[in-house]
Amino acid sequence: MPFQKINLFFILILLIISGCNSPEKKPLALPTGDFVFSILFQDETEKTFKLPIEVNISSLAGKPLLEIRNGKEIIKVKEIEWRNDSLFFNMPVFLTEFALGYSEENFQGTFIKNDREIPVKYEVIGVKGYQRFNANSTQLNIQGNWKTKFSYPEGESYPAIGEFFQDGNQITGTFLTETGDYRYLKGVLDEDSLKLSAFDGSHAFLFLAQIKDDSIQGIFKASDTHIEYWKAEKNETFKLANADSLTYLKPGSKGISFSLPNLEGETITFPSEKFEGKVVVVQLMGSWCPNCMDETVFLTELYNKFNPKGLEIISLAFERFKNFDKAAAAVNRVKTHFGSQYHFLIAGTSSKESAAKVLPMINAVMSYPTAIFINKKGHVVKIHTGFSGPGTSEYAPYVVETTAIIEKLLSE
Repeated sequence: MPFQKINLFFILILLIISGCNSPEKKPLALPTGDFVFSILFQDETEKTFKLPIEVNISSLAGKPLLEIRNGKEIIKVKEIEWRNDSLFFNMPVFLTEFALGYSEENFQGTFIKNDREIPVKYEVIGVKGYQRFNANSTQLNIQGNWKTKFSYPEGESYPAIGEFFQDGNQITGTFLTETGDYRYLKGVLDEDSLKLSAFDGSHAFLFLAQIKDDSIQGIFKASDTHIEYWKAEKNETFKLANADSLTYLKPGSKGISFSLPNLEGETITFPSEKFEGKVVVVQLMGSWCPNCMDETVFLTELYNKFNPKGLEIISLAFERFKNFDKAAAAVNRVKTHFGSQYHFLIAGTSSKESAAKVLPMINAVMSYPTAIFINKKGHVVKIHTGFSGPGTSEYAPYVVETTAIIEKLLSE
């Protein structure tokens, strides 16, 4: 072998050995500060929609901290890990997670929804220091209530009320519907364009619209496949149907009955001796439902205050998992997070048809959540469809009204 070839051979060997013995890549420090994480949606034309989420990352005693800032709401994330150059975190309550790599001051990775039989994944990008939406100044003012109509591509529609608050070109508010609300929306008025978004930990909502001739018209995007069209006009007096009138017992029925397993698999029957002489609230809910979570916070407060006086609460969970153990684990995550000490039962799958089979004495189950109020005699005295949470003007009056109803029923 010629000398030059021998030298080249040994040089190659040394390079290989050197590479094998080189130190591992030094872990990056946790990036901190304000970021905007954007979930990327597409439609059938492969057009990309960016749904922005405000995120703050910090560190305390070497432990990473993360907050989702959702309008007036701050969601504190506890299950979080920074590993080398990657960020992993699970959202509270919901079975959702983020897995993001970090490079050149940007995050990129995946948002995964594990709250269904087949998980759904979306691409995520994260940029430091940006606003949720960029916006120019505007001369328009949309503060107030707007009568709204949402329409699906197939033609079906439903009414809503847009509640908007404006500070310069910054917009906050929500949409109330007859089955719940779209929680804490935040965004901008960019000249004549309205841009709003919300992220509750599972559901990501994006509203894009144009303002023209005293009306607002746009789209509502919530996934790759979910799109609605909406139009609104200013109307301070428009009201939705009374939430206490939409769901009711069929003629001839005075009460409800069921036998269902709790999270440990033990059968709980209603009515039964266990609930005799008690005021009972039965909640129809799902661990995947954001309005249900808002109602669960309120019901937990009611229970803690009035259980010693005779109030019982039973939540019937209609889940996206057919497997009992998976469904029970998802509901137990809710129960643990909110510290709810009342009964949670696994009632079936999340279809409204499933709920109708469990409660055939009700005309229809229109919404998750639905709350059924039952007096000490076992008679249904009220059924409230949907739930308007703390991001709406309806929440405080409902809390006062419902507390008064419970006090009245307990005194009878």
